Amino acid sequence: MSNHPQFSNRHASVYALGLAVYPNTDTLYYGSMCGPAVSCKSIWASICADKAKKAYVTNWHVIDFNGQAPIKTINQTLPGSTFTHLICLSRVDNLILIIEPTAAGVTDDSQRWRLTEQRMATVLAKFTALLNQKTNVPVLPAWASTIWRHANLNTTAITTLDTYGDCLGAWLIDLTFNWQTLVSELLTSRLLTLTQVNKHSDIINPEPEGI
Repeated sequence: MSNHPQFSNRHASVYALGLAVYPNTDTLYYGSMCGPAVSCKSIWASICADKAKKAYVTNWHVIDFNGQAPIKTINQTLPGSTFTHLICLSRVDNLILIIEPTAAGVTDDSQRWRLTEQRMATVLAKFTALLNQKTNVPVLPAWASTIWRHANLNTTAITTLDTYGDCLGAWLIDLTFNWQTLVSELLTSRLLTLTQVNKHSDIINPEPEGI
């Protein structure tokens, strides 16, 4: 067990299956773990602590962190086992995640990148829905790839979190960013058009994400 990443605090350690954390503030947005129920509960209590940062993950994020409230918890006893699978997930409304259980043991960066690219159609769909629901900017699905690409260029509009294990990607979308100005500029430069076809040539074999 010592060679596998572990969620740990001062009292317990359990297997780490996935993690998304904002390194600037050492804040957890997603954590997936497996181990004895009492140990998982101990780690969960550290993650949900109001102020003190008491949890960390060996080999992944060794600096203590806590969770971004509000935290939703999902737990299930594994069949034929005394272990519990526990997920801690921030319920902030500007978070987009890619969760793929089969990626939990994938450490090769190029392979993780390929798996992420295969799921970007789902990410862009969530991004479109988020902008349409939470901002005053109407966004066509066909625009999502272009807006996403330009929003990631020298702006704070989209923050990429550090991700590990079954979490292939995690992003925070700044809902206070001036999305209307960005979209207007892209329309003026004809990088976006009102007759644009809903086609993403850079997306390969899109698959749905887990969460």
